[in-house]
Amino acid sequence: MTSETKVLCVAEKPSVAKEISKILSGNCFVMRNSRIAYIKNYEFKCQLNSKEVQVIMTSVCGHINALDFPYQYAKWESCSPAVLFDAPIIKKTIDAENAETIRDNIFNIAHTVSHLMIWTDCDREGEKIGSDIKDICVMANADITVSRARFSAIIPTQIKQAWESPAQLDINQAEAVSARMELDLRIGYAFTRYQTLGFKQIFPELGSEKVLSYGSCQFPTLGFVVEKYKAVENFIRESFWKIHVVAERDNMTVNFNWEKDKLFNVNCCNAIYHDLIMEQPIIAHVIQVGTKETKKYKPYPLTTVELQKAGCRFLHISSDEIMKIAEDLYNKGFISYPRTETDQFDDHNFNFQELIQAQTNDQRWGDFASNLLDKRITTKKGRHNDQAHPPIHPVQYASGLTGKERTVYEFVVRRFLACCSEDAKGNETTVKIRIKDEYFTATGLVISDYNYLEVYPYDRWNDKNLPNFVLHETFTPKECKMEEGQTSPPEYLTEAELINIMDKNGIGTDATIHEHIKKIIDREYVEKQVHGSKTYLIPTNLGLALVEGYDSIAFNESLTKPLLRAKMEQNLKQICEATREKNDVLTETINKYRDMFSLTHNNLQRLVEGFAKYFTLNSEANDINRIFNNIVNVENPKLVRWCRETQDLRPMYLKNIQSNWIISCIDYPNCSHGFFFNNSSSIKSISTNSEICTICSGNDSPIHYLTIVYRSNRINRGCFGGCDDNMDMLLSKSSGTSNRPNDGGSRRGSRGSRGSRGANDEEAVRGTRGSRGSRGSRRGGYTGGNNLDRMEGILDFTQEFDVDKLDAVVRAFYTGVGEEQKKAQSVLTQFQNHPDAWLKVDTILEKSKFTHTKFIALQILEKLIQQNFIVNIIVATSDNEQTLRREKTYLSKLNLILVQILKQEWPHNWPQFIPEIVSTGRSNVTICENNMAILKLLSEEIFDYSAEQMTQLKTKNLKTQMCHEFSKIFELCNEVLEKAHQPSLIKATLETLLKFLNWIPLGYIFETNIIENLRTRFLESPEYRNVTLKCLSEIGALNVSHEYDDKFIALFNMVVTALETMVPVSADFSTIYKSSSNEEQEFIQNLALFFTGFLSTHLKIMESQQNNQPLLKAHYYLLRISQVEEREVFKVCLEYWTKL
Repeated sequence: MTSETKVLCVAEKPSVAKEISKILSGNCFVMRNSRIAYIKNYEFKCQLNSKEVQVIMTSVCGHINALDFPYQYAKWESCSPAVLFDAPIIKKTIDAENAETIRDNIFNIAHTVSHLMIWTDCDREGEKIGSDIKDICVMANADITVSRARFSAIIPTQIKQAWESPAQLDINQAEAVSARMELDLRIGYAFTRYQTLGFKQIFPELGSEKVLSYGSCQFPTLGFVVEKYKAVENFIRESFWKIHVVAERDNMTVNFNWEKDKLFNVNCCNAIYHDLIMEQPIIAHVIQVGTKETKKYKPYPLTTVELQKAGCRFLHISSDEIMKIAEDLYNKGFISYPRTETDQFDDHNFNFQELIQAQTNDQRWGDFASNLLDKRITTKKGRHNDQAHPPIHPVQYASGLTGKERTVYEFVVRRFLACCSEDAKGNETTVKIRIKDEYFTATGLVISDYNYLEVYPYDRWNDKNLPNFVLHETFTPKECKMEEGQTSPPEYLTEAELINIMDKNGIGTDATIHEHIKKIIDREYVEKQVHGSKTYLIPTNLGLALVEGYDSIAFNESLTKPLLRAKMEQNLKQICEATREKNDVLTETINKYRDMFSLTHNNLQRLVEGFAKYFTLNSEANDINRIFNNIVNVENPKLVRWCRETQDLRPMYLKNIQSNWIISCIDYPNCSHGFFFNNSSSIKSISTNSEICTICSGNDSPIHYLTIVYRSNRINRGCFGGCDDNMDMLLSKSSGTSNRPNDGGSRRGSRGSRGSRGANDEEAVRGTRGSRGSRGSRRGGYTGGNNLDRMEGILDFTQEFDVDKLDAVVRAFYTGVGEEQKKAQSVLTQFQNHPDAWLKVDTILEKSKFTHTKFIALQILEKLIQQNFIVNIIVATSDNEQTLRREKTYLSKLNLILVQILKQEWPHNWPQFIPEIVSTGRSNVTICENNMAILKLLSEEIFDYSAEQMTQLKTKNLKTQMCHEFSKIFELCNEVLEKAHQPSLIKATLETLLKFLNWIPLGYIFETNIIENLRTRFLESPEYRNVTLKCLSEIGALNVSHEYDDKFIALFNMVVTALETMVPVSADFSTIYKSSSNEEQEFIQNLALFFTGFLSTHLKIMESQQNNQPLLKAHYYLLRISQVEEREVFKVCLEYWTKL
């Protein structure tokens, strides 16, 4: 292993991870399997901020987490649907196959790296997925630094730019998605359960398995389809009459259209017509002949919505399918990101020519593309720019595509080339004639320049020739007749038209519109029907019933119209823009839908009547109100405790089944564990009391006291959570269940149970005082202020250690929200850092039932082993030349581990580290060499990587606080450079000095002989000149007070003088560079960096000197270097010349 920084990169899909790995690694990576066949971990090295880092690229498969209701709300009949508007919500790993394994793959890797870079798609959903990835990694490694790669296409230029210029996650966008997920869950579940449970009972035709889902986007989408369907079905045809004139000239037939178009009164039209034909022959007077230039405008750049519309209209591919195809093309690197609202290119900065050039070899559009290369590209500007992604466009040529992928790619290319072309041009001729007092017009078109139409066959513009007419001439038409016609009904809605309506009304986003359309088709609310050459969307009876039923209720804002959902989408945008708080949006929207739910139930009869038009009522469903009241007024389950037999602590509820009182797991029959009350026949009732047991309460639902009323009217009251021995004695276990509710999980103290009463005739415990448990069964988390404070109990190492409580804190971190999750993270961090935490590791590994708790124990153990033994191992391995060379790789790994420890422990817990490493460095040459490597690595990991994130004040404070340590490092480096002769030691020292020059106090640099040593001993030596020149460049670029001006002048003149002895000013650097070795090329690169960096900072000082020969020579050198045919060298020089 090497000592490079390790970076974990996580993409949204496996295919994207592979493509990015190819680009960043130059197709040179090691692919390692994870525990899932389709998730690979790609390992490679890459340059980041001018240093080599070790990269591990992996991926997720879309969303990792989902929101859900706790188990007590899981079964549809378990609670009133109305309760779901306010019920607690938990965050959990999605139910998809292998989701937990994907999560664990990221968790395990994050434990070994120092940096996380997120490569999810750059949209709202991608920010949410990235935020969830970050949470996983922070749990594995609290010190991990997080950055965000932003890109629009999987092509080398964009991927490399994203790698080199990482950004930060947009938490506002992630919060907007979180809000949307919660609203969809609450609103969707409440209405879906209500209408499904009720209508299936009273309309048997629906079938017992039918789910009548509700979605705040689904219903407005369905509403659009129904509205257009009704417009067609209710259309009444009307007769109309018009007058049509036909002329014939030069073997061409010309149709003249009546200026009045048509009349709906036959007598009126007949009167006008007879007046025209009364005199024969009919004479037509040409009163106007005009020709004007006209255009067929080229299309706007392609957006997601337009792609979906075009896919349906031109390509005959559904919106859902075309988005899947577009995403596949994006993942393969053929087109840009396919989810964008932007319909305008930045004509000044967008690289049109390179993209057009890539298409010139295609037989279908290659010639057209070639003709665009020499033209100035000006595209049509739309009004939308999402500031995230450009319009959809091809990013590289794809020659091997087949089927629908080929069709969609061709459309994207042709649309892009059309945007880069010019408008089609033509000449339109208009001839206007008068017959008596009526006017008629004919038009013709001659296309002069097809331009974009040559490559874009999806638009039509056809020639229509007119013969020659002369102004003021007269002629006799061939025909003048009166025609009867009828108005035509509108057409049913096509998918393309529906997409357009949804987009205009703000239903869904550009990235989700196709999903909502697919949903109403999958739910059988709408079906596709082919009429002629077109495919239409037609509502089913179920779709009509739902819309008509809800439309019959007098809502202030209809559930089937777009306004309600459009407002919600606008609120989500405001969360993204940080103009509204997430909780405000949630509260406002939930309250609105709760009121609409109540109004729906109060107007149930109208809803049922809407269904009764299309379905037959169940003859046995006599009392419809009672059926729906039973759904809405169902008594919420009474939580008693948590089932310790299930892996994830599911709730157990009080039930009465055939006069037998039991407490059973919600997962029954999958979990058969439960408890029976002895002598249930003597029990009149059991209820939960409003008083809560503070010992046994769990996270989402408190545990209440039970009140047992016997038929003899005696009462027994107590807690079944595990803290009350008297209550425990009233129970018998079911198969496989320990008789004690907490089966060993609670430790009993000396306190008595609270007021438990027994009775002889019930064989209960009589009035005795039982022990009160100090610990009860817990679910994995805490709620309420007191319970949040109780988390800190795991930090009291003077008490007996409770693994269950630690499990609960860890679970609270994973499943909790808000303050609970923050508190859990804080407590866990303190626990891991406690000096006695390692003493609990064996207990945790043996007794914990939660995998992530065991991970924490292993982290504590690893930290202990590393910190206690790593230093001694390093010293033992590096104390002689032979061992140092033989175990170089092993030693590099040890050094890296030590630095990882230092990142957490230094300087607060290890203040003597720098003095110790400097002191041991003076004891032995080989130890000194390795210590230099450790110091260099320390600088890279702690100072260099975070330098850009530090404010100037923070940097200044750090330099002040660490002045003593930095001076010690300098003294050791200077001492070695003055006395050492071992090449490897000298090189290691120069590299370490380079890393610390920016932090070392200026007095040490300019008031010692370090600069002289660098020039005389190392600058002219081929083995050291590159790193030496880098050191001098670092010094030369320092921007400090004028008291050091003379020092900078002397440094510059010294370097120029030394350079003349190595390379004359007249040297042809361009030719030298081409034939040089890598080290020689690097020297030319470093030379360019030295001159440009120094002169950019100190040019005015150098110009003020009388002797300007060194300055002139430096510019001559720089001019020669500028001719080198290497991109980065030229770029460095160009930036300097541009600033002059």
